[in-house]
Amino acid sequence: MKIKTNYLSFNTRLIINIILLIFVLILTLYFSISSFSIKTNQTIKYNEVGNIDYKVQLKQNDFYEQEYLDKNMLYISNLIKNINVNYKYNFKIDDKTDAIFTYKIIGVLSIMDNTAKNIFYQKEYELLDTKNIQMKNSNEQKIEEDIEIDYIFFNNIANEFKRKFGVNTSSNIAVKLVINQQSIDKNISFNENKTLTLTIPLSQRELRITTDSLNNQNEFIKNISIKINNYLYFALAIILLIIEIILIIILGKKIKLIIPKKSVYDKYIDSILNEYDRYIINTNTKPNLKEGDSVIKI
Repeated sequence: MKIKTNYLSFNTRLIINIILLIFVLILTLYFSISSFSIKTNQTIKYNEVGNIDYKVQLKQNDFYEQEYLDKNMLYISNLIKNINVNYKYNFKIDDKTDAIFTYKIIGVLSIMDNTAKNIFYQKEYELLDTKNIQMKNSNEQKIEEDIEIDYIFFNNIANEFKRKFGVNTSSNIAVKLVINQQSIDKNISFNENKTLTLTIPLSQRELRITTDSLNNQNEFIKNISIKINNYLYFALAIILLIIEIILIIILGKKIKLIIPKKSVYDKYIDSILNEYDRYIINTNTKPNLKEGDSVIKI
């Protein structure tokens, strides 16, 4: 009894070889990518902008009809009741990341000599309790806080110190928004403090309030490295790569079989054409080799 076998044609075997090669290639890529964790150093740029706005609330008086005066004016200290301050801070980074922003507002009362170089007395007041904001998988974080400064309270302390000790002083209250930026992204490392300060002179008949701003561009280093975290997948990728090379060799041999081969004559003609093609011309006249001379039409 003869066993009937199914014969696969050359083209069918060629197609199966190509499909198998593509399948092995996909598996190789999958196991290769899955076996590695990639970490390198990359520069990530960031930009931060901070501004302070304020307005001065006045006591009841016979001169000013409005309740508030705008910023950047000269103020009479005896007319000031409160100072309303608005802080704005904006942080932007090129790459999305995770970070925690911790901030608070403090007031630093400083009583100095007339030169403002030597400090007689200094005390820190916490005007806004510490707050935390978490930035999760984002490239921007904003902070905005309003606070009311009791000017009369701090001015009375400065005046009392001056009166009690009979010294000439230069005093102020520096109201500071203190921000700490701390990364919780394992690939980006940063831990920085930033401050926005509004300074109010004290114990003066007239005063100007000064503010600073923040417009900073800088960069962080993002750590990216490559390491094997799955040795089983890595071994499978190596084995599949060897199989793939074998399949490519087999496929190359099969493709070579369907490429028509040139005969010795064709190779000889090709060599003549390559060497003397600049001398070869076309003619419709058959040369007469028996006669010495003959006319050939080119």
